[in-house]
Amino acid sequence: MVQESASHLPVRMFYVDDSGSVNTGYVVYSWLETTSNKWAEGLRGLLDLRKKMYAQHKIPVSFELHATKFAGGHQSPSTNAALNNSALLRRAVMDGDGSDRGYLNAHRNLKLASRNIIEDPLFQAAHRSQWIQMADLVAWAAYQSILQNPKKQFAWNWYKTHLGTCDVNGGPIPL
Repeated sequence: MVQESASHLPVRMFYVDDSGSVNTGYVVYSWLETTSNKWAEGLRGLLDLRKKMYAQHKIPVSFELHATKFAGGHQSPSTNAALNNSALLRRAVMDGDGSDRGYLNAHRNLKLASRNIIEDPLFQAAHRSQWIQMADLVAWAAYQSILQNPKKQFAWNWYKTHLGTCDVNGGPIPL
């Protein structure tokens, strides 16, 4: 068996987002991880999901899925007025502006000799990235599973039901 040297390994990419509130004292960071050689396959999966959402619920692929607005009922994502007007139907389908330096500062505070991230994190607006939109939905679902706000009971099990098998950590981890 031939071992691949570190210089020939695919680049790992992380798409990070957060969800939470100062009022609750909770914040959830989530990320989607892919490698350079699996990126196109992953994006194809995200776009196929968006096509399915359009076929079933008339939510255009170009509509930004931002969890607090979309799942919270604050926008009209669909070309189907019945979906837009029904909180119940919206629940069945379920960021910043780049000025926050938190990730940049955290990265720069790491010791250079032991850093495993080779470059500063870059802000990318969610409306420009399907990956960031999905990371946002993951963070929001994890946040709802922890917070368990009675008004959002419909989402308490979304993380476990839809994402649990994908989580290498087995679920949200308190820090």
